[in-house]
Amino acid sequence: MPLRYYQITLVLGPAVIVLAAELIRHQFGLPYVSMSRGNWLMALLTAVVIALLSQGLFRRFEAATLSLARERAARAVMEERERLARELHDQIAQTLFSIGVQLEALHQSISGAEVDSAEVEEAWREIRVALREVDDNVRQVIFHLRRPLDDGPDLHSRLQALLTQAFWAQDIHWEVRMDPSVHLPPAEEVQLFGIAQEAVTNVKKHAGAKRVLVALESTPAGGWAFRVQDDGRGFQPSAGVRHYGIQIMESRAQEIGARLVIEPASPGTTVRVVKPG
Repeated sequence: MPLRYYQITLVLGPAVIVLAAELIRHQFGLPYVSMSRGNWLMALLTAVVIALLSQGLFRRFEAATLSLARERAARAVMEERERLARELHDQIAQTLFSIGVQLEALHQSISGAEVDSAEVEEAWREIRVALREVDDNVRQVIFHLRRPLDDGPDLHSRLQALLTQAFWAQDIHWEVRMDPSVHLPPAEEVQLFGIAQEAVTNVKKHAGAKRVLVALESTPAGGWAFRVQDDGRGFQPSAGVRHYGIQIMESRAQEIGARLVIEPASPGTTVRVVKPG
């Protein structure tokens, strides 16, 4: 039924019913029910009528709220899919351009009068690395896009699936810890999962770690902190060029009003996302 129907019913229904009850009481009930007791009965009747009529309105509001939450979750996932498509396009385009340059250099090396076998082998190695990078990027995005638009697994389950897929063939012990007091909206879950994907990929490729911890915790100020921590060889962001993966993680954190911090651990590295309360 239309919402306006419930509004009119909630306003006029109790008034009409109580008015009718008052007329009946004054017309027929005064000899049997005292004025004081009758007032108490009318107050009780008013409360019962309002409660009964409110149930339909409350159920409608509850259904509308649930529908709105699902729409927001679906919109968040669709926006993330569009973002992934852009990132995948940029990464593949950049990597394929690099492969083209390397192939051209390799062609020139082979076409020369003297072929340097070491140079040719190095060129082939760089091309194979670039192709593996394309393959990893495509697999990562496909894994993320498998999430259904409706209410799918929670963030804890998705993180466990991510780490299982990443480390199943490696001798790495991993753990996921989630503070049950932290409740995240769908948009924040999507971005944190994307950050975790990038951080876990870096651990798998470069860290040489034996242990990985992914944790979501509350902070004393009423916010939360999300971290991906490993015990690998460590990483210093200021020691080299600006990495594209770090830019992606920073952008994701900024979109949900959080801050990305990459900290050296003892040993290893911690990728931390902090959102104030």
